Amino acid sequence: MGLVRSRITHVAEPPPDRATLEARVGSEDENVRFAAVRALAAFSEAGASLAAALATETSHAVREAIVTSLVVIGNPEAARGLAAHLGSEDVPLRNLAASGLAQMPDVARAELARLFASDDADVRIFAAVVAAGLGATAVDVLVERLEQETHVNALAAVIEALGTIADMRAVAPLRACAARTDDDYLRFAASMSLERCGAPS
Repeated sequence: MGLVRSRITHVAEPPPDRATLEARVGSEDENVRFAAVRALAAFSEAGASLAAALATETSHAVREAIVTSLVVIGNPEAARGLAAHLGSEDVPLRNLAASGLAQMPDVARAELARLFASDDADVRIFAAVVAAGLGATAVDVLVERLEQETHVNALAAVIEALGTIADMRAVAPLRACAARTDDDYLRFAASMSLERCGAPS
């Protein structure tokens, strides 16, 4: 009688849950952190923890993975988490946050009014950068800010954002802005943006 080979059934382990992955985000191993933040993209409730991790993460690769996961999640919580870093003194972090927000236009648009209301001019500048990446849907909020902004650099950023979008709705407000300012640079910026809109000053 021949031997009967026993069958060994391999049972696949279930994927780690959100709590397990969030714990791994604190690992000292960069590869573990990278894998964890990538996997957290599958959990819509992970926006807050990912955004918090972004503030302390030192690896650029892991930071980029966190931003990618937040973009994939793409809900208001994820957008707020990215927006919170626009005021950071860490320039690469600010740039990553702005880049991420530009990739989630539907929810980022809702954050613009709050960002433009910030007391921090740097936040308002980066809000203009984000708005430029959102295209024509951000024209109205940029035009509103054009009439309200008092900080020279933030106003220049709004003017340049409107030039980047190059929507004809910005022509009259840009001309009005150029007419009321006595700042040579702002007048020049407005003229350049008007040319991009196809309407030289």
